[in-house]
Amino acid sequence: MKRILSLAIIFGMAINMFAAPAAAAQNKTQRKQSGGIDLFALKDTNQEGALTMDEAVALAMKDNTTIQVARKNAEIYAQQVRQYWSSVYPQIVASGSYTRALRGQEIITSMGSFKMSLDNAASASLEGTLVLWKGGAVRAGIRAAELASQSGYLQLEETQNQIKDVVTTLCFGIILSHALIQVQQENLNIAKDHLKEITSKYKQGLASDLDVLNQKVKVSNSEPPLIQALNSYDLGLLTLRRVLNKDPQDPLSLTWQLQDVLKIKVPGLEELYKMAEENRPELVIADLNVKAEEYEPSENVDRIYFFNPFSLEILQKVMPKLINSYYASPREMLLFFYYPSDEYMCYLMTLDELDFYDELDLDDLFDTNDARERIMIFRLGEY
Repeated sequence: MKRILSLAIIFGMAINMFAAPAAAAQNKTQRKQSGGIDLFALKDTNQEGALTMDEAVALAMKDNTTIQVARKNAEIYAQQVRQYWSSVYPQIVASGSYTRALRGQEIITSMGSFKMSLDNAASASLEGTLVLWKGGAVRAGIRAAELASQSGYLQLEETQNQIKDVVTTLCFGIILSHALIQVQQENLNIAKDHLKEITSKYKQGLASDLDVLNQKVKVSNSEPPLIQALNSYDLGLLTLRRVLNKDPQDPLSLTWQLQDVLKIKVPGLEELYKMAEENRPELVIADLNVKAEEYEPSENVDRIYFFNPFSLEILQKVMPKLINSYYASPREMLLFFYYPSDEYMCYLMTLDELDFYDELDLDDLFDTNDARERIMIFRLGEY
């Protein structure tokens, strides 16, 4: 999601820089006359294997191997539920046999022979069983299978969302690379035209050979960005082909219209600032510092842990409040300082109300030789 947001911001800037002048023109002829470049206009849809962004997402939902595996796992979990339920229902077992003898068994006595069996014999049986109670094992197995099935479908949904984000990001990257190709190609063309002009002036004696050499260098410097943009475009299509589970030899191209780019919602400045406040660690820490200054400890608080996100100036404002809380309600208070700085320690040692209580060495928890990897414990008052 963050990658899509970043591309959205880049697109917003690019559209404002390049697409706006072209959008003001009424037709293609007017755009050419005004010199504008419509970087995000309709991409040719007649190419073999052309896909729109929505079609690429739909194809990924159907053919992507990761999604297929997640879908099969969800189906397996669903079948396991049926398997456990099968142990609840009555189980019926039927069996049968048929015996054919070429000659029946006989017993011969002085009184004659007696036939002991039939030439042909058949038997059948039917047996039914039903589990009445198994110590809760059946119910637990069914519940576990149902939870596994729910987990499987949630994993499938998460995988689909991730693949959708990947495909969308790739599509926007391809569109951006295509636009950059046009920009870099235009820069190269301008540099070449300028070289022709300077060469002509050189032949007329109006420019020096140094001017010609300088412009040749500019032409050479304009070629690598174009090559890089072309490579980015090809790499984007190759990666998209892999995500869509298509053969590398299959034709594939991306087509789009200007509205596909304009539909991106670029956050406003205030929204971006709010997102930064919520996600950037230094801003979160700054917000914690402000809250620490406003913190008023209650009389029940007797253990306080400092992770050391606070500056010394903030700590100097927090400590008097803790001391005042102690005097208002005398009790033993232990203050834990993790990763304390030297200026922290110097300040804490100057407070008469504090007594050093203990030190916890954390070297065995972290593979470092940092002397600050410790927790210093101070006691405020005795009760």
